Amino acid sequence: ASTFYLKAIELKSDYIDALNNYAQNLRINIENYDEAIIFYTRVIELNPKYEHALFRRGICKGNLKDYQGQIDDYSQYIEYYPTPDHYISRALIRKKINDYQGMIEDCNHVISIDSTNSFAYQIRGQSKAVFKDFIGGIEDLEKAIQIEESRSQLNPAYNPHLFGAYKHCGISKLSIKDFQGALDIFDKFIVYYPNHPEPY
Repeated sequence: ASTFYLKAIELKSDYIDALNNYAQNLRINIENYDEAIIFYTRVIELNPKYEHALFRRGICKGNLKDYQGQIDDYSQYIEYYPTPDHYISRALIRKKINDYQGMIEDCNHVISIDSTNSFAYQIRGQSKAVFKDFIGGIEDLEKAIQIEESRSQLNPAYNPHLFGAYKHCGISKLSIKDFQGALDIFDKFIVYYPNHPEPY
């Protein structure tokens, strides 16, 4: 496949499909992220909205531990596609460089778009705790728990995403000496995750 794409690019240097497919092959199959970045960049120069090239170039940068470069690409991508999932993706990369304020801001955007996004409440709640805003963090984490528990009750087949919310909510309650509240959360933690050692 690589030979075919390179030949096509040689014949037509702005053949965007071939440039993108070659970049994809380099990223996914060969894991040559430096080279993939070069070809994604050529795609982006031709059309920055093409086939998620900005997001995928960001992934390559992340694999090379250039997290700020990844955030920059995600930020440009979000200008075109400001969806909750993309803000969450950027927030998770911000965590790798300890940009907790940026994480809070990304989650604010998500919640303004979708007030039932439990991941945004979980991430924002954990980030607030870093700034010692335990009350605000608990409010967010309890909101995430309420959303996930409600979904689980409505659909028994639903697998709720509660591990982080229970864990950090309990820890935050301990931080403000709400020992009974922490015990109540850890009791729920045990019900949902009886075989995991952390809630014990």
